[in-house]
Amino acid sequence: MNQKDFEIISIIASRKTQFYLMTKKKLFSSIGTRYSQMEKTLAAQRLRRVISELDDLLFIGENEKASKTIDPSLSLSQLNLKNEEIVERVLKSISNSK
Repeated sequence: MNQKDFEIISIIASRKTQFYLMTKKKLFSSIGTRYSQMEKTLAAQRLRRVISELDDLLFIGENEKASKTIDPSLSLSQLNLKNEEIVERVLKSISNSK
């Protein structure tokens, strides 16, 4: 693996981490106190695993794909990602995982 490939993988991993943290925060705020800490921990682990296994291309913006250049300074909101597709895949994967 060359330096450029490593940098791209690092950027995508960072984006997936950001997505995970935002999703986890929204999930836990929506479920409130209905679940035990252990159940929340298991849910967070499943969510983390599912997001890590998502296709990396879902975390590359359309402009980046067109220009074939990854911009590490862009935030998730600036990338105009296909959020519906990402959420759909997350929900499908979570419902299929145990």
